[in-house]
Amino acid sequence: MIVTARRTPDQLVYYDVLNRRGIGVGEEERAKHSRLRAGLIGERLVDREWKELKVPHYLFHDFQTVNGVEQGHQMDTVFVCKHFVLVVEVKNVSGRIDFDDERHQFVRLRDDGVWESFRNPVDQVKRHKELLEEWALDWSEYVPIEAAIVIANPNTVIGRVSAEVPIFNVS
Repeated sequence: MIVTARRTPDQLVYYDVLNRRGIGVGEEERAKHSRLRAGLIGERLVDREWKELKVPHYLFHDFQTVNGVEQGHQMDTVFVCKHFVLVVEVKNVSGRIDFDDERHQFVRLRDDGVWESFRNPVDQVKRHKELLEEWALDWSEYVPIEAAIVIANPNTVIGRVSAEVPIFNVS
């Protein structure tokens, strides 16, 4: 197994420094800091599970690249073995979550009854898969490329899921 290290995002380091120095940040920045920290914690929870795999493989954490029109792609994890490539988007959210393919929405019902909407990870991971499929046209052998969304929080209730991308709990 070959693994690239998962880095702490630069934005998270920035917010950590501000907090340590006692520099006041607004509510929006505190929320962004909280989301970044939860995301990294979730990704590291999922990373522990990869260690149980017994097949030869490569793991690329926090894989970043650009496409042909210079748009950035940041993939939480890219798993590569001789049979397939898997692009994984990790979400560390609590409450009940639902995915709506028709409206391209990802929503959460928090424990306090408040609904929240987030950027749709289905669209995101599909874009990553399409980029890798484009690259694969130049490969000497065909390798299937798949995509999935892994929910890191074991207490999350997964409601409606996408018909386009598998969505499952890390456990």
